[in-house]
Amino acid sequence: MDGRINRVTLRTVQDRFDVEMQINGRTVPLRIEESIVDEYFDAGSIDAEHKLARILDRAVASLKQ
Repeated sequence: MDGRINRVTLRTVQDRFDVEMQINGRTVPLRIEESIVDEYFDAGSIDAEHKLARILDRAVASLKQ
């Protein structure tokens, strides 16, 4: 599986990151709560890491349907 992140945009008013991924040539948009990213980078939160992993896993799984 070939994947990459094309773009990450912080939407401060909506408290989220809009992420555009490309997986096997298909574009997949994601919305990730800013607080999850903050927890991961600021505190090294294992819970936040698991949440991010679930979000990415769901994005990949949606392409298999």
